[in-house]
Amino acid sequence: MNYLIIGDTDGLIAFINPTDANNEQASTILSFLEEHQATLYFPTTTIAEAVTTLIRKDASPSLAQQIIEHCRTGKIQVIPVDDTVIAAAIPLFNIHGSKQNTFFDAIVAAIAKLSHADAIFSFDKWYKKQGFTIASELLPKKESAA
Repeated sequence: MNYLIIGDTDGLIAFINPTDANNEQASTILSFLEEHQATLYFPTTTIAEAVTTLIRKDASPSLAQQIIEHCRTGKIQVIPVDDTVIAAAIPLFNIHGSKQNTFFDAIVAAIAKLSHADAIFSFDKWYKKQGFTIASELLPKKESAA
């Protein structure tokens, strides 16, 4: 099956950072998606958030550079964020909600909704609460337990 997946920052960082707690699961998910010829897009805002997080919070400029290089070479497919996406993200964002659920998350959700994506590549439970499928749920049960 040709899945359409929208990637979130935590999924991207989990995959690119070998010391991330979700690295092994992220690798398993991405292998599954590759085997099933899935298309995985990352919003431009996700790229910016991931690069900033890796530089500021994780002090990993080399990992941030890897993301930039993967974007430059087309290894990471990027989807633009325009005014239609922002308008769709606004009602999904709760300014008084958890500090862990940001406007960046609302943008990912909006793109997933607008593009009729099959799942979101993330480990954030907020997406599930919003009615989205998480990419790990696409794996057969034995693989998703990894």
